[in-house]
Order: sequence, then structure tokens, then C-alpha cells
Amino acid sequence: KPCNDNVAPASECPIDGQWAGGLAKLLEKSPQFKLHLMSFFYEKTKSIGAGTSGKELDEGEDESSLSKFKKHASLACSLSVAQRKRDPTIHLDFDEDRPYLCLDAAYIYSFLVDGIGVDPDTKFVMEKKIKNHG
Repeated sequence: KPCNDNVAPASECPIDGQWAGGLAKLLEKSPQFKLHLMSFFYEKTKSIGAGTSGKELDEGEDESSLSKFKKHASLACSLSVAQRKRDPTIHLDFDEDRPYLCLDAAYIYSFLVDGIGVDPDTKFVMEKKIKNHG
């Protein structure tokens, strides 16, 4: 059903009428399916300290949850840019990214939870890049 022709219910058209949120429905219907987040999502999750404690940023794969992400994002957003620089849980590859860390974290959480409809308690696997076995 095309969302932009007002044929489908608004709840099925969460992103500017273009996509019906199939990921959230898949996660709801198939609990064994694991959500994999890559690249930008991986780096920002690790940057705010929401990955596994003690795992380095470049180890390639880690697990977390959206509730843990939100908790760490809230902490990062409560700090000034100068405080983020001193906080041992925050790791950034580039110092110029520090002022945007809260914006990036808020965007990621809102995109997944509010935009796509992923349950806030969803656990996910994060990977720095797609593994190529061939």
C-alpha cells in the first residue's frame, strides 16, 4: 500500500510516508532475529561507552541494547564538551566530533525507536564493517 496516497494507516508510514517499518515488525515476530548495526551506529555506540566494558573500539564486533545506549547517551548529553573530553567512558577518534556526540546519539536512538519503531529494550549486535569471507 503506498503511504503517500493515504491508502495505508499513518502508523505504517513513519518516515515521510516512504517506508512501512518492516524492521520493527520483523523483530517483533522473530525474536531469534538479531538486529545488526554497523559503521556510524557502531562507532557512536562505542564512543558513548555503551559497548561491552573493556572492549576496545577497534575490536570489530560487540553487543549492546537500546536501553543501555539510551542510558549512556543521556550521560554523555548531560556533560559539557570539556567534561566529555575528561570522561573515561567516552572515546572518540576525532576531537572535532566531541561537540556533536549528543546530537549523534539522540539521532540514532530516535531513528531506531521513534522512526522505525524498534522496541527500546531490543538488544543488538554492532559491527564496525561487514565481514567479507570470500
